[in-house]
Amino acid sequence: MDKNTQDTLRLLAELQRLTEAAPGDNTARLTVRSENGEYLGDILLTPRATSALADAVGTVADYAEAMPDDFAAGYQSPRHPEDIDPLLEQDFAYHCIGLNVDDLMATAARDPERAVAEFDEITASGEL
Repeated sequence: MDKNTQDTLRLLAELQRLTEAAPGDNTARLTVRSENGEYLGDILLTPRATSALADAVGTVADYAEAMPDDFAAGYQSPRHPEDIDPLLEQDFAYHCIGLNVDDLMATAARDPERAVAEFDEITASGEL
């Protein structure tokens, strides 16, 4: 199986995850074929999944138009989660959303409802 086919099957798997996370009546069917027309798979999409997919593709298209050279060079994700510096990840999360992720996760382990309430308080207060 070539890389393009692997990427396509990964896309279908991610779309399946998205649809399962936002259940509802199916409103669209996305069929994927290889460059030579070979059927690779299809996925039924819910309204929420369809909307989220359109938003995500729009965001990537905006990036591709604004930074064509960077987009053409390709995104290189870390091969393994352990390749991400945990301190950098924590610092990034703190600056992006203004909370200590470790503290929030520790609270969630003890009292999930309290963790949700703390997160809701931060997001509702306009701190983001």
